[in-house]
Amino acid sequence: MGNYTTICPKCGNERTVNDKRSIGKQCRSCINKGRVVKHGDYKTRLYGIWNSAKKRVSGSMNVTSRRYTEKGIVMCEEWKNDYLAFKKWALANGYSDNLTLDRKDNDGNYEPNNCRWTTKEVQSRNQRQISSVNTSGYKGVSKAYKKADGVERWRARIKVSKVEIALGTFESKIDAAKAYNKYIIENNLEHTLNKIEE
Repeated sequence: MGNYTTICPKCGNERTVNDKRSIGKQCRSCINKGRVVKHGDYKTRLYGIWNSAKKRVSGSMNVTSRRYTEKGIVMCEEWKNDYLAFKKWALANGYSDNLTLDRKDNDGNYEPNNCRWTTKEVQSRNQRQISSVNTSGYKGVSKAYKKADGVERWRARIKVSKVEIALGTFESKIDAAKAYNKYIIENNLEHTLNKIEE
């Protein structure tokens, strides 16, 4: 380390540097002139939400990202390349500091028509994962106790505002899953519908 005199190749100004590696390089003023500051939101919660969503679908978050990349989930070009476009959408669509970004269709992309701002409670109901102890493969559907006839039956239940509601007992888990979906649709709930393959 020492003092070295060098000339900026861009503006021609002479300056003193204390590291040989800085000799012949642009001065800080010229470097900063080339930078375009788009916003001052780098430390805000909204910027953090946008940046985290972008990382999730880019494959840069290891195991978490694989759940997105394996399903082909992406962020739309408009948002991916422009935080300010995302910010404009967020502020026009109900963003507040107590809400989280949620995709309506968990298999869909991060894009304006598939995203909304919700509470953590609503978002947890909208998760695609089914509990590891669920043997039916459908949300809200579990085995019912066998009656004397020995026929296996399935029970449908749903939790709304922390209250569990019994929807009935059915002879097939698909019928129980349909009853679960029907209740959501008829009551305009924000729960995720079961994807039923018959």
